[in-house]
Amino acid sequence: MHPQALNWLEAFVKAGWMRGKLTNGSGNLPYISPAKLKTGFTLKKETLGKWEKSYVTVEVFANSAQNRVAAYESSTPGFILTDIFVGTIPPLGKNSRWKVTAFCTNLFNVSYYNHLSLIKTIGVREPGRNIGLQWRYEW
Repeated sequence: MHPQALNWLEAFVKAGWMRGKLTNGSGNLPYISPAKLKTGFTLKKETLGKWEKSYVTVEVFANSAQNRVAAYESSTPGFILTDIFVGTIPPLGKNSRWKVTAFCTNLFNVSYYNHLSLIKTIGVREPGRNIGLQWRYEW
């Protein structure tokens, strides 16, 4: 259900949870992802001056700690990441196929480990803040 009066707003919530135990009851399965929640919203404007289909999206991704680990695994602390995306179709002629998006992932430069990473055991963290500009042509 999406009310017509709010066609400028989109929101979403996604969640995942998994639990794995060995069938003989001797412990947990290795490399089981912790519970996670991703939520966000997009503000949209069909036209903004000569620019078309402009939007701003904010996403928040929460990953819980994983303490139910196998015998040879180490637990992993939880973390929260925030991403922001701003995009539009620039005024480059009628029926322009160009799209431009500016983005910043891991906005607050959170230092974290992914529980499923095979290199976390040697102290390699996941990437920090990433700022970029994407310019693409669609056909």
